[in-house]
Amino acid sequence: MKKHGRFLWAYLPALSAVGMSGVECFQGASCLRVLLVPWAILSLVMSYLLVRMLINERAKDEFTGRQLLQAQKMATIGEMASGIAHEVNNPLAVIGREVEWIQELLKEHPPADAEAAQEIIESLQVIGGQVARCAEFTHRLLNFARKSEPVLQWVESTV
Repeated sequence: MKKHGRFLWAYLPALSAVGMSGVECFQGASCLRVLLVPWAILSLVMSYLLVRMLINERAKDEFTGRQLLQAQKMATIGEMASGIAHEVNNPLAVIGREVEWIQELLKEHPPADAEAAQEIIESLQVIGGQVARCAEFTHRLLNFARKSEPVLQWVESTV
């Protein structure tokens, strides 16, 4: 009911009609004037309903505005994720290529110490594995940032 107070202007014509018809009824006015009372009450009811519709529409507009703001935030996050993924992916590609190059060099020119060679190979495998893990993460970020259209497919039910 508090929300209706802001729309008092919508009730003023009906309230004035009620006031005028009530005074005229007590002064012994004609039947035509007495018809103003139901008309004024109907006018009040219609004003109330119109104000309720206006309040509901404003609430819907506010909700739609909040949804639009959330969608804009998600789009911004997608753009940021895409930029971050590209920035991280480039150094990862360089590191991955360098790891492969060092592994090839070790095959062609193995160090004299076999134990050191084995440690270097294991370290390069760990580095390569971590580069692959980070690359997978950046690809997931890029997939999140991309616009994707839903695909409708038929599914067979086994029930």
